[in-house]
Amino acid sequence: SIAAKLDARETQAPGEARMIDADRALLLAQAGRDHDAIVALERAFAPTPLPLWWLLLQHPAFDALHTQPRFNAIVARTEAHVARQQERFAEIRPSSGAPDRAAQNQR
Repeated sequence: SIAAKLDARETQAPGEARMIDADRALLLAQAGRDHDAIVALERAFAPTPLPLWWLLLQHPAFDALHTQPRFNAIVARTEAHVARQQERFAEIRPSSGAPDRAAQNQR
């Protein structure tokens, strides 16, 4: 089964546990197991969001979860984390020499 393959992958590559939980959440959501999908998402997004988090959370498999408070809490925590990261980068940008691509794109 796919679940057994995910469990085996997690055993072989424990450093990938969060990504495996994200895969597991997708599969569980597609199977209509909303509670289990949210539990897997909570593990995947702890303590910080995954790379490409916006693609994952907007996946159609999660459409049914958009009314769930726990799913919305994951989204809110993720958006707050990203906002904090953006604020930090804005603070160090002047001294780092990094270009402000957002400002460049608005021209």
